[in-house]
Amino acid sequence: PCAAVGYAFRVPVCLTASAATACALRRSASRRHHPASASSSTASSAASSAASARCDHVLHVLAQLLDNDADGRPDDPLLRRRMVARRYYVMVPAREGEAYADLPR
Repeated sequence: PCAAVGYAFRVPVCLTASAATACALRRSASRRHHPASASSSTASSAASSAASARCDHVLHVLAQLLDNDADGRPDDPLLRRRMVARRYYVMVPAREGEAYADLPR
């Protein structure tokens, strides 16, 4: 059910198809509303970055949770190893209930 996947310390963050599409549409809209030109390239880059930041929010929160002191290493390496070994992941749906509808029973 993952249309796009990001990783925080090898722990996957899975975006459903709808969530991945919504992120792509936001990025595309940001580019359309701020077309790149010599005078507006900074605005376009900032708008695209803002859309990207919204879409990557869960990934950043997971990374902060695993590395609270921000030293670049998980604070609890055993927890991270267990999450990876047990194939845990964070699901990011576009709307409530969507993620569970697509999971195998």
